[in-house]
Amino acid sequence: MKKLFLIILSILLLSGCSGKAANVPEVQEQDDGIVNVLCYYFEGSDDAYNIKEATKRMRKYGQDNNVEIKVKTYTNEEMSRDDFALKRNTLIQNNEVDVVFDMADSLYEIKDKCGDYSKLSTYENIWDNLKGYYCIPLFLESKADKLNNEAWEVYGINPEKDVLTRQEYYEIKQLMKEKGARFALNKCEMMELVEYYTIKNNVRVKEEDKYSVNKDELKQTVKDVYEDIEKYYDTFDSEKIKNYETDYEIRDEATNKVVRDWNTVLFTKMDSYELIIEYISNGGNFKEGKSSDSSIVIDDIAIQAGRNFQYPCIFIRKNSSDEVYKVTSELFTEDYYNIVNPKNQGFLYSPVIDTPGIHEYINADDDWRYAGEVIDNEVAKKAVRVYNRYYEIIRQKDISNIFTSRELREIIPDFIVAEIEKLIKNPEQMNRLDRDIDDFIVNLNVRHNS
Repeated sequence: MKKLFLIILSILLLSGCSGKAANVPEVQEQDDGIVNVLCYYFEGSDDAYNIKEATKRMRKYGQDNNVEIKVKTYTNEEMSRDDFALKRNTLIQNNEVDVVFDMADSLYEIKDKCGDYSKLSTYENIWDNLKGYYCIPLFLESKADKLNNEAWEVYGINPEKDVLTRQEYYEIKQLMKEKGARFALNKCEMMELVEYYTIKNNVRVKEEDKYSVNKDELKQTVKDVYEDIEKYYDTFDSEKIKNYETDYEIRDEATNKVVRDWNTVLFTKMDSYELIIEYISNGGNFKEGKSSDSSIVIDDIAIQAGRNFQYPCIFIRKNSSDEVYKVTSELFTEDYYNIVNPKNQGFLYSPVIDTPGIHEYINADDDWRYAGEVIDNEVAKKAVRVYNRYYEIIRQKDISNIFTSRELREIIPDFIVAEIEKLIKNPEQMNRLDRDIDDFIVNLNVRHNS
C-alpha cells in the first residue's frame, strides 16, 4: 500500500520530462523567517561529511545574520531513499522545507517545484553548463581509469595517445577482439558493449526538452550488439550478465589458450581527482607504483550518460524567501570549496565555480589548463594532459543527461539487452524487432514525454 501511495504521489508531483526548470502554477509562499533544510545521506560516507560541512556553513551565516536555520537529517540507517523521497515530496508540496540536499536523479521527480537559482548572489560563479536545471551540484568528481598496456602489447596495439576517451578505449577493445582476444561476457562487459554501439550509432536524441531515440539507429544498434556477441563471445548466459563481476581473461581464439588472466578488468579505477593531482605533485609516483607504461581513460561517457553522478546537489523550493537564497549562496564560494577540499589532504572533488581564487587554489590558468610546477617526468606530464582533458570535458560537454531520472538513463540499454536475450533464444525475433522498437518508443513518450 505504501508503494502504491508513493507512485500516486510521484505522479501528482511530476510535470513534463525536461531537466530544465519548468514553469508551474504559483503556490502561496510560506515565509515564517525560518530556513528549513532537509538532508539525506549514507552514514559514514563522504557525502555525510560534505553535507554536514554545508549545513555548518549555513548555520554560521544564520548566526552572523540573525537568521534561524533548522536542519533535519535522515540517513540510510533510519529509512530507505525511497521512503525519504516520499517524506521530502510531501514537505515540498506543503511548503514545509526550503532547501534539500539529495542526488540529482532523486530530485528529478520534483523538478517543477524548484526555485529561481539566479537569485543566488554567487550564481555568476557557477559554471554555465550547470545553470538552468532543477538542482545544482556542490562539486563534481573526476572519473578516470588507468589502463594496463600489457594487454594491448599481446596483440601489437600501440595507441597514438596515452590519454583517451572511453569511446576510444572501446575502439581499442574492438581491435583486440579482431586480433583474437576474447572477453568474459558479464554485466560489466555487456554494458560496455551496449554503450559503445549506442554512442557510435547516435541512438539517443533530445529535441525541445524531449528525450527520444533514432528508430533506425536503435535497430542497427541491437543488430550490432547481437552480431558482436555471436562473433566474439562464448555462450550467452542471462545469469552472468545480471552481475557486475569484473573477472576477465584474454583468450587467444586460434589456440584457445589464455594469454592473460587477471582478476581485474583492463583498467584499474582512479577513484578521484586526488589521484590525478597525485601524479603531478609527486612526480609520477602513484600509490600503486610507477605508471609510465599505463594509458589513462577519461570517463567522458559517464558525464554524457549521467552515470557515476552520485554526490550531493542542492535543491531550493519554488517561492522560497530571499533569506533562503542568501544562506545557500554561501555554498558556491571559494571558502566552501576550500573546506571540503583541503590542500593538505589532496583534492577529492572538482569545483563547480569559476573564480580567480579557485584557479589559483587548484593551479589552473584562465583556460582551466594546469599551470602549476611539473617535474620533468613522463608520468607527471601525462597527468597534466589528463587534468587538461578532464576540465575541457566537464566544462564544455552537454551534461543534460545528468539531470534526468535514473530510469530514463537506463531505459535504452535495458531495452537493447532485453532484445538481445530474445534474439539469442530465437534469431527469428529479428523479424519482430521493428514492432518491439515501435512499442518501446510509444512507451518512452507516454512515460517520459507526456
